[in-house]
Amino acid sequence: MLFLVQNQDSQIVFHFQGENGHQVERINATDLYTMVPRRRAERLVTLMAGDNMTDVMLLKQEAGLAQVDTQILTIHQLHDLTLVEYKKADARQANRENTLMMTMTLVIVAPILYMLLDLVVLRRFGLSVLDAEIGAFGILAVVYVAWFIMTYTKLGERIEEWVTIHLAQIRRTGEQ
Repeated sequence: MLFLVQNQDSQIVFHFQGENGHQVERINATDLYTMVPRRRAERLVTLMAGDNMTDVMLLKQEAGLAQVDTQILTIHQLHDLTLVEYKKADARQANRENTLMMTMTLVIVAPILYMLLDLVVLRRFGLSVLDAEIGAFGILAVVYVAWFIMTYTKLGERIEEWVTIHLAQIRRTGEQ
């Protein structure tokens, strides 16, 4: 079983010979990967481009896909492709969930942090009520800006990578 496919951003585009000639079908790679094996096998039989390389190359020429980024895959290679796409989708979902969790935590913690800064920390330094509130608001604004940078920008990813690398180096030097 050979498949003529294109990988397009977590979607796998199958090109196959149907009843009406060349047909195209898009399937979400995650959906394909998570199907029950029997159902997946039944589905893939209908999307097969051919049993031998000659049939698949003929279909590729007939469909005008010579210049397009198409791949001819065996069933095992197709499984590997769907696994890779599934892992990418899972990583994107985990990243969204982590971002949502950070946002929820910040929304819940922000009023408590503001009150602690205002009532406990800054007033103990002898600041007036107005100065303590302005200072607490300023510190909280800095925390929000730092959170936004760390969560939504490439700079945050670079900072996180830099910190991870340096912490690993510190740990290695501590072990020696």
